[in-house]
Amino acid sequence: MAHPILLVCDDVSLVATVRRLLERNGRESILATSVADAVIAFGHYAPEVVVLDPSVEGRRGRLILEEIAKHPRSERAPVILLGEEVDGYQARALPLPLDGDAFLQLLAEEAGDRGSGAVAPGSSESPRSAPSWWHPVPRPVEGPQAATPIQRAPLNARARRSKPTALVSPETSTPPTPASGHLTLEQLAELVLRLCNSKACACLELQSSDATRILWLKDGHLVAAVSSLYEESLLGRARADGLLDRDQEKELRGLGMVSPSELARAMRTRGYLREIELVPLIQRNAEQIALEAFSDEECDYRLSGDDLNGRAIAAPAATPVAQLLPRALARAASEESILASFGGLDAVPTPRPQALALGDLGLAEPELNLLGAVDGMLTVGELLLSSAMPQEQALKTLRLASILDAIEIRSGTQPLAAHGPDVDIRRLKSKFEEIQEADYFAVLGVSRSAGSEEVRQAFEVLSAEFNPLKFAGHRDPSLQSQAEQIQCLLAEAAQTLQDDRMRAAYAGNLID
Repeated sequence: MAHPILLVCDDVSLVATVRRLLERNGRESILATSVADAVIAFGHYAPEVVVLDPSVEGRRGRLILEEIAKHPRSERAPVILLGEEVDGYQARALPLPLDGDAFLQLLAEEAGDRGSGAVAPGSSESPRSAPSWWHPVPRPVEGPQAATPIQRAPLNARARRSKPTALVSPETSTPPTPASGHLTLEQLAELVLRLCNSKACACLELQSSDATRILWLKDGHLVAAVSSLYEESLLGRARADGLLDRDQEKELRGLGMVSPSELARAMRTRGYLREIELVPLIQRNAEQIALEAFSDEECDYRLSGDDLNGRAIAAPAATPVAQLLPRALARAASEESILASFGGLDAVPTPRPQALALGDLGLAEPELNLLGAVDGMLTVGELLLSSAMPQEQALKTLRLASILDAIEIRSGTQPLAAHGPDVDIRRLKSKFEEIQEADYFAVLGVSRSAGSEEVRQAFEVLSAEFNPLKFAGHRDPSLQSQAEQIQCLLAEAAQTLQDDRMRAAYAGNLID
């Protein structure tokens, strides 16, 4: 089957015009009306050309360009823009109202260049050639942010576009979660557990090196999930489970449907799938996507309250997210790498003073007994010998507890920490990473509508928590330096947001 044209647009009249031109020219098209659908369809169908309206989904065309440029197939998919150019990208644009002949001529030219893999001038060499339209232009930073005295990493696209407000557990006053950023495996586990504990309704978008995955969470359960990888699609899952044969799969792929609900309907109406098989299939597919997402060593994330809007089929997974997480973490590393990360068999696991309730994670009795034996005296080797469990399973159980911050692993020669539990080094490092990509509102953990008194209180709480004097004399001198940089940025953020004139100028420079 020839590669289709991916049309990304939510203007009904423009969609009708472009599709009519494509059909007249014998071209198959796939329609996407949102960022998530566009990314998923790009990975699923490997389109010959992407035709993009930059105003799609509230002018999020730039974000779509940034997302698909990360895909391994992006160098073989030229982009045509409708109506306007996107600043910083070399994709060719056609004015509106659309000239049909000009559109078809440009389409033929771009399709003819498919597979050239040209690198834009100024692009650096990499294992994968950059697409020819990828040529971001650096922009000067203006406003109060330009006066920041410490070095900060530039905001990524998702961080700039996301609102800094986030989800807070109704039972606690913990600081809000930043709406976007970069996560390690440990930080992702913390974020997911926090969302589960707060019973939040959230849409969690995770971008790894090979895929974009979107998870919808509600009351601690996985409600729905989609992935940009075909093997993690509903159709791919049905084929892997033996519910479809090769010919049936090929026929369904040829229908050019992106929506999972359309695919499910087509499988049922053609008699390929029995009614009783549909819900378990959707649940298995969602769990598969979640397991893959929770196994990535690092990823970018964006957190929002977006609902499904037809992008996925709602069918809560049978397994709670808090129990899917240990399964994913257990398979994310080998036995050898876990032991090496611990520092060998002589490493000593120590229970954390405020460990979470491991019983909620669905662990088996032998695993709970192993973790219950951790007392700060027994070594990893001694725990393995007394656990009556396979060594690999025992090591992965200890690693899970370490990732979830239930235990701390120290080498056999490492002294106990000189500081008390009030100094949370993990929290310090997490905050330091957060401020690299956060605006002033997110740095202080306040909403954009917060008043001066709320800003002042947030500053006082965080300033006391990250007082550099707490880390003075620690064996790791970088901790005090990080605390000083956090303190500096907290003061700068509070000063800016408490002044009405400076706050208005700063907020005006943020990209929503």
